[in-house]
Amino acid sequence: MMLAFYLILISCLLLYSGSKHFPFSILQIKSRWLKGLLVCGLLALATVLFQASFGWASGILLAVFSLSLAFSFLVFFAPYGHKYFRAFWLIIHFCLFLTLFQG
Repeated sequence: MMLAFYLILISCLLLYSGSKHFPFSILQIKSRWLKGLLVCGLLALATVLFQASFGWASGILLAVFSLSLAFSFLVFFAPYGHKYFRAFWLIIHFCLFLTLFQG
């Protein structure tokens, strides 16, 4: 489940990096077509992972909830600067590491 949330978070970061309110450029993909294709692919893969884990209806609802949570996290933490944003990504990667190597 954390891997699916991570994929949604990456796709939200790609979308938010093109905004004028994004304070710094971490991921800048100039091609709008490539960015759109990558975001749609990551969101579709994350939704499939949620559906495989929780069933059809619960997977879609959880994917929509995770999408709104990921955008809220990015909008909340990105304007605070590099220190908090990097700490946020460090926590996310630590949680992903724990869930990937959990028995």
